[in-house]
Amino acid sequence: MKTEELKHFDLLKELGVWDELEQLRKELKESEKFTSEVLEMYSRNSPESLIDFVISNFLDRFVPSTLLFLIEDPLSSTLSPYFFRNLKPSVVFTGIDWYFSIKNILSPYRGPIQFPQIEAQIPLPIKTILKEHYAPEVLYPIRGIGGVYGIILFGSKVVPGPYLPQERKYIEKVMLFFSVALQNILHHYSSITDSKTGLYNHAYFLKRLEEELGKHRRRGKGLGIILMDIDHFKLFNDTYGHLAGDVVLIELGRILKNLVRSEDVLARFGGEEFILLISDCKLRTLIDIAERIRTTIERIPILYEGQELHVTISLGCSYLHPGIDATPRSLITQSDAALYRSKQEGRNRTSLYKGGLLYRGLLHRSLKESPHQSL
Repeated sequence: MKTEELKHFDLLKELGVWDELEQLRKELKESEKFTSEVLEMYSRNSPESLIDFVISNFLDRFVPSTLLFLIEDPLSSTLSPYFFRNLKPSVVFTGIDWYFSIKNILSPYRGPIQFPQIEAQIPLPIKTILKEHYAPEVLYPIRGIGGVYGIILFGSKVVPGPYLPQERKYIEKVMLFFSVALQNILHHYSSITDSKTGLYNHAYFLKRLEEELGKHRRRGKGLGIILMDIDHFKLFNDTYGHLAGDVVLIELGRILKNLVRSEDVLARFGGEEFILLISDCKLRTLIDIAERIRTTIERIPILYEGQELHVTISLGCSYLHPGIDATPRSLITQSDAALYRSKQEGRNRTSLYKGGLLYRGLLHRSLKESPHQSL
């Protein structure tokens, strides 16, 4: 019986059927692996996380000497560069204004393009920058519903030689799904952020506040809200124009981002108001953060058309003690009342909502003697 089976096996090998089966088995395994990669790409929730995952897969196949992702924000058209040397994060040393020129050249193409295919269309100054800093070999336009919204530039491989046909095919497949996954991320991001400042928007803040209140009930830890309002904001618009007001909002958003923890929820609440949710905090921490924000903004001038604009803000804080429940509306109302008090008492100050006797007793126990007289 075994001899008969060996005869069949030898016959299959002789006819090339066995090799074909082995090739099909290999292709099936590759297909299953790629499907798993695609599913993982779609599970990522930030451009950085998505790019990190794609790069980890490149490492298994080839290593470009340079790799540059340029991603255009769908709302503001601002560019986010992600640059790698030998697949390790690096710094973009040159300006990236050339992106829009290359974007126009790549717009008619779909899939990866060899650099020599478009080299003659690129203006000489841009061509010089690309060759000196990125050694481009393959470019891929990131395409969405509205057209090209990014570029991926692959430098020459670390191992000498051009990209092999199977490598170019892999790049094309990966980038096709990468484009879809990235667009999903950016669309979700634009739906939850304020287009002017890039901070979370009003609706998303309320959603996160609901979630954090649920955690507060389960964990029994303190939670705080800081509502902030730019002092005399109308004066900036009336004196310098609405563009100056926009610059103030954008710069304040940037300053605030640098002052808060990654786990905190910072949003533009509307108009010239910003709001910050701080979970798992003590009352003293909440007040210290509010004062740090206030004094930092007071100290840093905002530049507009060669002029220094000096901005101050008023802040209102509400604190939810461990074991005490509240609704999103009541917490925001309390912060608003404290903010109103800051405005009434001269602006550029922090006030804490103190409530009734029970609330005041809890505050006294948590805070005891406060060094902040305006509280």
